[in-house]
Amino acid sequence: MIKAISKVKKVALRPSVKVDISAFTDGPCVLEFNEPTAAALFPDNELIKQIKIKFPKYPDAMLYQVALLGKCYVIQPEDGDSLNPIQEFGQLAKDNKECFYYVLAEFLNAFPTNNLEERIVEAKND
Repeated sequence: MIKAISKVKKVALRPSVKVDISAFTDGPCVLEFNEPTAAALFPDNELIKQIKIKFPKYPDAMLYQVALLGKCYVIQPEDGDSLNPIQEFGQLAKDNKECFYYVLAEFLNAFPTNNLEERIVEAKND
């Protein structure tokens, strides 16, 4: 019964995670990310197409990861108004793949998204 959904307890969001990338910069530098929302986990095709236009050589899986990091990034006051986090993470992947992979790995350690399809199937079978 659909009314049962209203009785489901809300899950508290996990605290944001801070990723220290100082080893890749000339000074202290930390990136902050929120836990992914459903919208971040399942970006629409139009967003992926826009990223693909800017980064045509990236495989689809990488476009998804760029979108995920960009959507979960916590914009800081010093970032300015014109910041486009998705563009920035796409460019980071192009300019310094080691730093990009490090940020992605730290993010996925904090907020595991692997086996998402598997978990959906498991939930359907419960």
